[in-house]
Amino acid sequence: MSNVAVMQETAMQKLQRKWKEGKYLCVGLDPVLEDIPEDLKSHLEWPAEKQMGEYGYLKYVGIRNALAEAVIFDFLKKVVDSTHEFAAAYKPNEQFYKRFGHCGMRALERICQYITENYPDILLILDAKYSDLGNTNKAAAEFAFGLCCADSVTLNPLPGKEQGLDAFFEYPDKLFFVLGEMSHKGAKEFGGLEIQPTSISLASHIAKTVERWNGNGNMGLVVGATCSDQRIRAMRHFAPSCVFLMPGLGRQGGDMMTTVRAGLDSNGEGILINVSSYITSPKHKAEGEDHFEAVARAAKNFHEDIKKEVELAPQPAA
Repeated sequence: MSNVAVMQETAMQKLQRKWKEGKYLCVGLDPVLEDIPEDLKSHLEWPAEKQMGEYGYLKYVGIRNALAEAVIFDFLKKVVDSTHEFAAAYKPNEQFYKRFGHCGMRALERICQYITENYPDILLILDAKYSDLGNTNKAAAEFAFGLCCADSVTLNPLPGKEQGLDAFFEYPDKLFFVLGEMSHKGAKEFGGLEIQPTSISLASHIAKTVERWNGNGNMGLVVGATCSDQRIRAMRHFAPSCVFLMPGLGRQGGDMMTTVRAGLDSNGEGILINVSSYITSPKHKAEGEDHFEAVARAAKNFHEDIKKEVELAPQPAA
């Protein structure tokens, strides 16, 4: 398929084609400057903290951020080139770029554009967890789908649809992941609250609502891989047609078999398993491996393990 034809596909068409290829891995692109290999940074003249007094704070930060833009883009470009044959999606988290000011946001735009131009068949998810109203969301959508060329964004459900998230839903060719059951320890403080009179959890109520919004077949939920088998299956029960974006494997300790088997939909698809630093900053290298060979090996291992679990999962009853 030509790049032009691929770029005319909807986000769901891209994802469905990846599922047919047996690909379910989403690679998170969350740059941490300290974790980037030294050989990508050492040739640059980084300002020392003691020079802050000499330069002034704003100039010091400006120099640091400008250098960071170049390093981050170079690093992520190499990550993408090393992992593209195993990835169904890439997911840059906007917050990791904002801390470097406009230079960081420029790095975000550049890596998004690089993925779109060079690997247009791979889904691009902008992880921004947008949560606002009307015109603010229209502006956010223009940034995500315009400058960043994203196929998909993550959204906070609390603004609701009418005069809230519907500003995003005006883009019917895009895919939307709404925060549902998240992967961190504090998620249960609100997500576990029971909604009366149904006595289902807030997270389950969100899943039920997002399923109701899914008339266009382009809605998804963020469901943490650290959740129990019971909780993931409950979310799937309430949102049978939604795509699950599932972070929490790797360093957060989620269980591969539970995540895959509980998350799959009735077609044996419906999941994207996100792994970030465990792939982009692998802690263990084989003898003679450079950083990006280790990145490729980590992505390949996750891809193969996820695919194997999908193939071993019990088939849904007819």
